[in-house]
Amino acid sequence: MRYIEAAARIKPSRDVVRDQWRVDDVISKVKATAKKANFPQDLAGEVYATLVEGSIQHEFKRWDATRENGKAADN
Repeated sequence: MRYIEAAARIKPSRDVVRDQWRVDDVISKVKATAKKANFPQDLAGEVYATLVEGSIQHEFKRWDATRENGKAADN
């Protein structure tokens, strides 16, 4: 969580929180690794997509909170 919160602090714009190219790249690599491990690729992709989306939503919340009223939030 610290990395997500740090990313939220340093990103200059809310528009760069979601990097769809990066999301697609991560999911593609997860599926490739699942295939090599003889694990269901779709299942691995869905699990990681959920994890990544949750992380992005958390980062959006932290990004907004750190800019609320022009000051860093306490929580």
